[in-house]
Amino acid sequence: MKITLSRLIKASAISAGLLWLSGCSSVLSSSQPTTAQQATQVIEDLGLSQEYPFDHHFLQTAHGRMHYIDEGKGQPVLMVHGNPSWSFLYRNFVKGLSDQNRIIAPDLIGFGLSQKPNDVDSYSIQGHVDDVDKLITSLDLNNLTLVFQDWGGPIALAVAARHPQRIKALVVLNTFGAFPPLPSMDENNIDLPFELDMFRAPLIGNLLVKQLGMFENMAMKMATVDHDHLNTVKIAYTDVFTDADDRAGVMAFPQLIPDRLAHPSAQLIKHQVEPFVKNFKGPVQIFWGMQDPFFPPEMLTQWQHNLPQATTLQIDDASHYLQEDAHEKIVPVLKQFLKDINIKQITSNP
Repeated sequence: MKITLSRLIKASAISAGLLWLSGCSSVLSSSQPTTAQQATQVIEDLGLSQEYPFDHHFLQTAHGRMHYIDEGKGQPVLMVHGNPSWSFLYRNFVKGLSDQNRIIAPDLIGFGLSQKPNDVDSYSIQGHVDDVDKLITSLDLNNLTLVFQDWGGPIALAVAARHPQRIKALVVLNTFGAFPPLPSMDENNIDLPFELDMFRAPLIGNLLVKQLGMFENMAMKMATVDHDHLNTVKIAYTDVFTDADDRAGVMAFPQLIPDRLAHPSAQLIKHQVEPFVKNFKGPVQIFWGMQDPFFPPEMLTQWQHNLPQATTLQIDDASHYLQEDAHEKIVPVLKQFLKDINIKQITSNP
């Protein structure tokens, strides 16, 4: 980690400019419901009953109580989010697709309405993989289409590597699935952006991520194009964390970004995710927000190289959280993709 004096000074200045956020508090007293009734009340308290009108389900995993939604009937589709979002990010996908498919969308442990362990060190990519694995096996999901974005990519794909026989198709949205992220990078010396160095530093990161909630308050805005739209639902991402302890999972993800091959996350990607992706021959649809400040177009090119059968929709006026920016463009294309692969399966198995 390259934290120099000048960077510390810059970080301190940024932190001072953000201190007003520390006065912000959630409308919730708790965002970790244990029952469907409590989860419904949380959604009502957030004023999101119309935006997120789904039934609530829970699964106990080794790392905590996982909340998920399970809507519709038909061939299953599992949607996996990243940092600092939750299944709310996919709400418009669920509404638009559940008339023809069964849509399952979990909240990773530490996010959304799932349990939020307050120890940053208790989080790992392997732990998230184990949790999603338990969901898939508990629900006995087969002929499964995986939809994933951000950290949801390596998590969902590592699960797929364990159960390739269950996976029918992949839908890729602004994510990563290779190490190094770009072929031009030195796998033993990834130079992370300054902002990530700050988030990973114990003291500064604790202030910015846990105390001030910078990820949900600022990073999401930086990584969306339609700020007016995001502001109408911002409470879903900010107030679902009630205090600094709730943000331990948000704090953990930057620390889990691999900067060298020996990093556990790099090992998981290199030895589980990459082989699965390169050997996958099923249908693939890619949606890519071209204004992503985190994942450049070169990463899209790498996905297209590793999955040459993929069809790609590049969305020029969308950013990293393209589910918010461009769901109107994505859902109709995704719906047709799912319909087509269902028809192909029926015709190939009369």
